[in-house]
Amino acid sequence: MNQLQKKQLQILKEFKKVCKKNNLLYFLTGGTLIGAVRHKGFIPWDDDIDVMMPFSDYGKLDDACEKDMENGFFLQTGKSDLNAHLTYKKIRLDGTTFIVDYLADCDIHHGIDMDVYPIYNIADGKIGRTIQYLNTMLYFLFEVGEAPKNHGLIMTFGSDVLLWIFRGKVRDRIKEHCHKKMAKYENKKTKYKGLLFGNMTVSKVLYPAEFFESAVEAEFEDEMFTIPSYYD
Repeated sequence: MNQLQKKQLQILKEFKKVCKKNNLLYFLTGGTLIGAVRHKGFIPWDDDIDVMMPFSDYGKLDDACEKDMENGFFLQTGKSDLNAHLTYKKIRLDGTTFIVDYLADCDIHHGIDMDVYPIYNIADGKIGRTIQYLNTMLYFLFEVGEAPKNHGLIMTFGSDVLLWIFRGKVRDRIKEHCHKKMAKYENKKTKYKGLLFGNMTVSKVLYPAEFFESAVEAEFEDEMFTIPSYYD
């Protein structure tokens, strides 16, 4: 575990360097945030690193990495590694291998990685929020390309039918349309924000928008990283 965490820390430091050089905001999140606050580093048994970024900065990450990321690191997205079918982004370390069960059969870059998630503005009203979530579900389905597991026969059947009907360029156009609906409120001030990525349970968690309006630094292993001011 210590060897794995050292490699992951190497990726996080490179990510921080790219963000600083391009004035991109990020926050440690999930177990990585808990580790920073509680342990000043990794939770001893944690085997991954999670960060999140405001949607506008998340959209700039591809160009920033292409321009300033050192050789030996790979930004994995749904476009840079087509077989990965990701609904978020990963930064992987070349020359390493860390295969997770649900990706074991995929012909992709399997290097040690860290996860990067986008923070979206979420609609204030229930109707707008429902439409946003429905578009998120459809985007996930068409990006991943297979029915979600453990969601019942009706969901599986309906998903398989949609995947059979909509293919190729038509599916790509629907994905693009759905993502525009997901990001519909980015130019508006909303009460809530959320992490719209491949897990619908996480996607429906609402965070007050002010949680992400300011940041502080916290120690993580031997370096300082950005966390939300409202980290509690």
